Amino acid sequence: MKAVHFGAGNIGRGIVGLVLSQTGFEVCFVDINGALVDLLNQHSQYCERKTLQVR
Repeated sequence: MKAVHFGAGNIGRGIVGLVLSQTGFEVCFVDINGALVDLLNQHSQYCERKTLQVR
């Protein structure tokens, strides 16, 4: 299945895109930031780093 998400910023890629991908969706991002869209199109992937901060 495919999913389109409007907004490829930190939350769009880091949370929404991650959850959609982990549940089996092929994700397509739509964003107004042309430079970001170009990078995503060029590489067809992006790295996501998770951190755990304990206070």
